Amino acid sequence: MTLRDMNSNMRVLDRDKLVMTLRKLLVSALDRPGGRSALAKIACLYAKRLAGAHSRPVRVFYDRLSSSWGREYDGEHVVDGAKFEYYGGHLMARNGAAPWRELARKYWLQHFEVRSGDVVLDVGAEVGTDTVLFDAVVGSGGVVLAIEAHPVTFLRLKRTLQLSHCHRTVPILAAISAVAGPVFIEDGPDSLSSTISMGLEGQERHMVPGVTLDALCEEHGIKDVALLKMNIEGAEAPALQGMSKCLQNTRNVVIACHDFRADAGEGELYRTRDKVCAKLTSLGFELLPNSFNPAVDHISARDHVFARRR
Repeated sequence: MTLRDMNSNMRVLDRDKLVMTLRKLLVSALDRPGGRSALAKIACLYAKRLAGAHSRPVRVFYDRLSSSWGREYDGEHVVDGAKFEYYGGHLMARNGAAPWRELARKYWLQHFEVRSGDVVLDVGAEVGTDTVLFDAVVGSGGVVLAIEAHPVTFLRLKRTLQLSHCHRTVPILAAISAVAGPVFIEDGPDSLSSTISMGLEGQERHMVPGVTLDALCEEHGIKDVALLKMNIEGAEAPALQGMSKCLQNTRNVVIACHDFRADAGEGELYRTRDKVCAKLTSLGFELLPNSFNPAVDHISARDHVFARRR
């Protein structure tokens, strides 16, 4: 590489850094009462530019009822969170589908196909970015249980389901655990990364009901599960202890383990992949490969465990 090339690359990097800094300043100035309407319009214009002349753009909106930012595409809504965090890929539809649908298919349905009439258990449903896809696919004869433990996230989940008319989904505020009883949930950097309390000082905690998945399935009369998807930030190993009966009637499983957080020094609580794999194998499941590509996929997908009943 010549000195001229190096100088050119440095100018590009400096320009990109300046653009990002200006974006953050604009968002900081407008993401408040009186400015959010203008910020939403700017975001929609940016999304329209990304979509081009022949594609439907993603629409950005602020939902006053939940005090949250959200996105809409082709009538499907997702209420994301209190902060405006939409850049690039968050606003780009892919293959004629909402960006959250594409990610849901990629990260949860690599090996599985959910069909009309199926039952899906979405454990750790967060704000419903995956749930809206499951609800659409199971059809009028199917059922989705969307289970979320964080109270603030749960309110956004309910709003997502309401705005998207997800009538086949039952939202449930609960922490899936090994035994029944109250569970304390700690706030993470955002409500999507909250965990079961480790008793750390200075962390705000929320008490929620803890239930076993076996008990929940019995309560709702669920006997045959097409897909169990679980993403509960390090609590997956103990949660598996309370779902042995449910797993006997489950065909496909995908569990987001979080060993990458242990590797990053956040605590050995998050190192659960080996335990999860051993438990599923002992229950008669066949482990399937994960097509994680570090060049393009988010690190959180690295430790997803896929399994199919033999």
